[in-house]
Amino acid sequence: MNKEEILEKSRKENVGHDENELKSVYKGFYFGAFVALILGSILTMITGFVTNNWELAIPFQAISLSVGATTFIYKAIKLKQKHEIFLAFFFTLCDLALIVLYIVSLIS
Repeated sequence: MNKEEILEKSRKENVGHDENELKSVYKGFYFGAFVALILGSILTMITGFVTNNWELAIPFQAISLSVGATTFIYKAIKLKQKHEIFLAFFFTLCDLALIVLYIVSLIS
């Protein structure tokens, strides 16, 4: 393949894909996940302090941590970087612990 054939093939493959638009969408989703994490943490604190019942606050934190866990799991799979794998493991472990804690509190 010569240079022109490679460029033509690349143009055909990228029809309808604006790189700036894709970057904006990815950054928007990442920012949304960060906001969900912060909002879940704030709701956890408010619920815990106002009701003095921290068991009611567990679902807020579990939901917000699941957003972070999912984000880092996806990045770990795609990028295969050690820090992404560590963060995916950490967020998932924390989220699972909260879910188990919440189920135990419902049962007892």
